[in-house]
Amino acid sequence: MMNYLLLKDISIYHLRLKYFHLAKPVASSIFYCQNTYYLVVKLAQNVITHYNILEQQIYKWGIAQIENKVPYIQIESSTKLVSNGRELDFNNYKIIRTFYGLSEIMQIFNITSDSFSDGGKYLDIDIVLQCIEESYSKGINLIDIGFESTRPDAIVKTYQEEIRLIKKYLPDIIRLKTHYPNLRLSIDTYHQESINYLSEYDIDYINDVSGNLDIQSLRKLQANGIKYIAMHSLDIPAVRERIINITTNPTEYISHWQFNIIKKYMDNDIDMNQIIFDPGIGFGKNPAQAFSIIRNLDKLRSPLLLGFSRKSLFGYLSNSSPLERDIYTAYLVCQLDGVVEYLRVHDINYLSKMLQLKNNI
Repeated sequence: MMNYLLLKDISIYHLRLKYFHLAKPVASSIFYCQNTYYLVVKLAQNVITHYNILEQQIYKWGIAQIENKVPYIQIESSTKLVSNGRELDFNNYKIIRTFYGLSEIMQIFNITSDSFSDGGKYLDIDIVLQCIEESYSKGINLIDIGFESTRPDAIVKTYQEEIRLIKKYLPDIIRLKTHYPNLRLSIDTYHQESINYLSEYDIDYINDVSGNLDIQSLRKLQANGIKYIAMHSLDIPAVRERIINITTNPTEYISHWQFNIIKKYMDNDIDMNQIIFDPGIGFGKNPAQAFSIIRNLDKLRSPLLLGFSRKSLFGYLSNSSPLERDIYTAYLVCQLDGVVEYLRVHDINYLSKMLQLKNNI
């Protein structure tokens, strides 16, 4: 008996869920072979394991990586670089130690003219489709589409305007799922009417910055298999001057907010397995409060999504524009990889390079 376990699943999404359900033990890289994803985890207790010859090799490689001893160097020296991973030839099988992170990366595409960092970039549907396909080829399976900016001083759209854009863009985006079966779609909206309209679409998540969807609409989402992301915010659009009182512990504040939502949902028989929480970095928190929350994520209820990409908390560290903050975003994502279930980003170029390095250190 050993205290290592080999997790496996044909879906990388479900493999990651298994990892987080184990209370985040020490883990290897994610491996891929024969249309299956594998992960070796080190547990506190011993387990009985029975694996076939191929699985034994992946198991051996994963343990060697975790222990970081000479056997790992020996295995790695026999590998070659392939797209997003290191490949080992073993008994006519190709095993890839991937550069994918343990957390799910959600990439943002704002189909707006006034979003704070990418406004106007994705107004052409052909560009949107091309960029989503490119991201998918790099291992991004979860896409977040926004039709209205919620930055400070943003132009507020009516739900009618938002639904008009949904009708214009979303059908073509959803059609991508026919060619890319692992692609999942999230729609960033807080309009109840839009959410009710979207409940009939083939989407996977509603990302609600208000975190205040009514129970009837939530039931409708769950009946259609759509997960709900509830974000904490004080104002929509965000108001720079309005923040949680600085005499209050911000993590305790968010924890209390979660507690109230959970009680409300459980009193109404809502399936909590379909609910994801976002503490709302950049919405009603100054940079010091945001970093305090990030340092204390273990005190919040899971599953968690964090969205800090290009936001003003990085301006606290340097005089940088939003587009210059991708390197800060990528570094923080790597630090939090495997700590929270979802990390929401704009750009994956720096991120993919940093994850590649992280998986080799």
